[in-house]
Amino acid sequence: MTGTIGVIDLGSNSTNLLVVDGDGHEVERTVAITGMGRAMSADGRLDAGARRRVELQLETYAAALDRHSVPPERRRLVATAAARMMEPGERESWFDTIQERLGARPLVLSGHDEGRLAFRGALRTLRSGAAAGTTWLVVDIGGRSTELMWGDDEPAQVVSLDLGAVSLTEGDLRGDPPRPEELSNAVGRAADAVADALRDWPGDLSTAT
Repeated sequence: MTGTIGVIDLGSNSTNLLVVDGDGHEVERTVAITGMGRAMSADGRLDAGARRRVELQLETYAAALDRHSVPPERRRLVATAAARMMEPGERESWFDTIQERLGARPLVLSGHDEGRLAFRGALRTLRSGAAAGTTWLVVDIGGRSTELMWGDDEPAQVVSLDLGAVSLTEGDLRGDPPRPEELSNAVGRAADAVADALRDWPGDLSTAT
């Protein structure tokens, strides 16, 4: 397919693929829970099982990109919070391996860039039918980070919190099901983090969609 682009998102909890044609029409979309950021060591090393799960999923995606005839120069791989937390030497060595197989090297996004791109992606669907000048609040809950974005066509404010579904689960929710005090601790951590982020927020969120 001429102009086909393939993007892989190496998230902290999921590894995702999106392939679009030259007109921007979706060709293939896959979301796979791989738990890349689970059980990371304190010094930023990936759990061996997590790394293997991601690698197996990337093999599936490599085959899909080949099947859709996506050339290496039109492949993009982006990585988020778990990759930001990785020990640099291990990360670069692993990225060498990924680049050799996929033909493209993962780009580690900053929290701000992750939020900016998530905002654009959300509005690609949400904006349809909305009044011109609508202000949006978009919240992207990830595995190890959560982004808050506010703006209209582009985000005027982006805040990335070091808090996500994986980190809350590992840090607070020990029981299965979690005990009431565990849930209370998790809710408290999330509420405190959001309150801190919004303390110096420049706009009135009550008017946002």
